[in-house]
Amino acid sequence: MVFGSCPQKPAWPEAARREKREGTVALAFEIDADNTVRDAQIRRSSGHPDLDEAARAGLAACKFRAATRDGRPVRGWAEVKYVWSL
Repeated sequence: MVFGSCPQKPAWPEAARREKREGTVALAFEIDADNTVRDAQIRRSSGHPDLDEAARAGLAACKFRAATRDGRPVRGWAEVKYVWSL
């Protein structure tokens, strides 16, 4: 992830906020050699599908740099955890 590239935190789903749902979601995502996210998977759920999906959607607002091998960009995987806490 390019530091500071995420303009804001993912939008908290309104129903989850109203019901004061919290949790941590672990995401794994594949970054292609052209710096685009090709796949994002939920590795560990927060226990709330709407929070999980909001975290996954939040990745779209961030910029990434591909991994490199011998100085060339290559496809690679990265992981991130997002904590939903009121």
